[in-house]
Order: sequence, then structure tokens, then C-alpha cells
Amino acid sequence: MGFKRKMAVLGMVICLLLGLIGCGGARADRLAWGHVQGKWVGEWSAKAQVHYANQECAVSLKRSPVERFEVIFEGPENLKGLRVTFLPDRTEMCYQGQNLSFSSGRLSEHSVAGQLANVVELIPILDPEQLRLERQDGQLLAQAEGLDLTADLESGNILTLSIPDEELELELLNFQNLA
Repeated sequence: MGFKRKMAVLGMVICLLLGLIGCGGARADRLAWGHVQGKWVGEWSAKAQVHYANQECAVSLKRSPVERFEVIFEGPENLKGLRVTFLPDRTEMCYQGQNLSFSSGRLSEHSVAGQLANVVELIPILDPEQLRLERQDGQLLAQAEGLDLTADLESGNILTLSIPDEELELELLNFQNLA
């Protein structure tokens, strides 16, 4: 076999190996994304710092498997104690002893609680084919139109979430899996 032919065969083998490695990486990213999605479907709670429209909010987030999602504000002072509970058929708000209940969809999707509820519903149904997934320093970076998310590869916990169009930035300070 001539030198040129050997080099051509070697080049094809290298291209094939690079292609296989690339496919394996993409598959691993999709599996890691599946792990992240699985964490957000079950029962969990988290404490988070939310930057929203130039306001900083401290919140607790709780999700139960019966599609109940709660946002409890711990700060700023004017929102402290506000609890918003999202259920499949209605939204309930409790603040300073007053309770309100109304059909789903009435709370503004542009409110911080509404945005968080929308994102929690969105994460489990995002198709990995619609995402740009990248692994970096033990983290999975996921980007879709209008959404940037960072998750820990080992635990599957979301660490940061950004929705620039809505001026929403979320950083999870501690995550507790309740299941």
C-alpha cells in the first residue's frame, strides 16, 4: 500500500473515531439532561435568590408530585410571607392573613411567581434536540430560546436559571430532594 493511500485510510479512521466520540458526547449530554429533568418532576424543595426586574427576592420553592408548586417569599420585606400555590386548576395566594383563590392563568405570567411556575412546568418537557447542551467543569449548560440553565452533572440539581427577556435570574442556594 502506498504512502498516500495509507494516509488516506488513517485520515478516514481518525474522522470515524472523532465522529463516534462526538456522538457519544452528545448522547451523554442528552442522558445528563434526562437526569436534570427527572429531578424536577418529583417532589423537591429549594431555597433560591431571584433577581427580577432589578429587585432581589429570597424564595423557597416546593414541588410535590401531585402537581402542586409553591413559591414562598422570604424577602424583600414588603413580600415576606407571601405564599403562592399553583395547582392544576387554580392558583392560591396567602398574604398577611388574607387568602385568594382563582382559576389558573389569572396570575400574571410576568410576575416573579408566575415566571417560576412557568419554568418549572417547562423544564420537564424541553426536548434535548431543541437545546444546546454543553458539559463544563462538572456542570451541564443548557440553552434554548430565551432560557439559559446550569445544572450539576452529578446530582442533576439546577444551579442557575436565566430568562433574559423577562429579566429573571435565579440562583439556587440549597436544594433538598424530598423523595
